[in-house]
Amino acid sequence: VPCFDDSVAELDSCLTFKLGAKLRREHGIRLSAIEWFNKVSGDPDIDLPVWLREGAPMGIARPITSRGIFPLVDAPVTAKEEYIFVSPHGWSNYTSAEDNADIVSDILSKMVDKKWAIAYDSLEDLRKVVGNDFPINKLALISKSKPDGSWKHRIIWDFLRSGVNSLITPGERIVLPRLCDVVRDMKDLHGDGTWTEDGVWLFGGDIMDAFHNLFLHKAEHKYTVTKFLDRFYVFLVLVFGFGELNRHGRVELSLIHI
Repeated sequence: VPCFDDSVAELDSCLTFKLGAKLRREHGIRLSAIEWFNKVSGDPDIDLPVWLREGAPMGIARPITSRGIFPLVDAPVTAKEEYIFVSPHGWSNYTSAEDNADIVSDILSKMVDKKWAIAYDSLEDLRKVVGNDFPINKLALISKSKPDGSWKHRIIWDFLRSGVNSLITPGERIVLPRLCDVVRDMKDLHGDGTWTEDGVWLFGGDIMDAFHNLFLHKAEHKYTVTKFLDRFYVFLVLVFGFGELNRHGRVELSLIHI
């Protein structure tokens, strides 16, 4: 969108000349912007730049580190890896996905095109990347009718039934802002003189393809495998279905700070 691109360029120019920021034009969440903000603000949550650079943890192969901001969660792993590995033979997804193969195949193909997933045509090729043992996650399809009569389709990955969720150590519990927090912040702004006669502007935002903006660390890839028709897929980004999505919550809160 030209108008949006012009606004981003203007903001970049302002931050560069007035605050010394050195920002790069990047697709998705901008690593250079997050790194700069962490540096100038002293934000104690220093993990987001690392996650964007190296890949985020699921809490299985890579731990989810706590920075003392959110309450810790003492949730021990409830399964062992060897108990969740299954054979890819004689296996199927949920009926909602299997009965709408064209729709699911199209979604998966687009994910591969966007570098969010990698498709493998054989079990041998997959094992060269993730090893001989791995869980397989069932897919389901959720379809919703839009007001204009068209349909919105979304894939759900069932990490619960595969046992992957039982391997995750969450580390902490994300506490999202409440309405009373907004009211308190507005009172603080009014008290310190920030609140002018123009009042305070409140606005909301939406992150397109929110989960898929955060890539996973390569050590976690083996836990995202699924099979559809005759192909295997390894997902490289956060997807809908993880029992623990603290990483995305922390990303959202970091972007709100900015």
